[in-house]
Amino acid sequence: MTPEWRYFGEQARKAEALARLGAAVHAKQWPGDIAGWQQMMAEARKLDPDRLTPLYDPEAANKAAGWLEGLTDELWAGAEEPVIMPIAAQ
Repeated sequence: MTPEWRYFGEQARKAEALARLGAAVHAKQWPGDIAGWQQMMAEARKLDPDRLTPLYDPEAANKAAGWLEGLTDELWAGAEEPVIMPIAAQ
């Protein structure tokens, strides 16, 4: 995987972490010639797809949504109720 540049480097950190786990090939930049592509593809073919299995959680979206909902509730706890202004009929 070749991460895109980002201000906080999150894609680069993810690529490095996946490479450390043996779940991805990390290239800091695209290969510049056919030999580089062949080498990267050869490395990728050696990867064990089962290394990704522990990284997958079918409930990840629900867990993230629950965490965000809980955080929202926590942050709004004790806040004044919003004043809802009626909309005048036209």
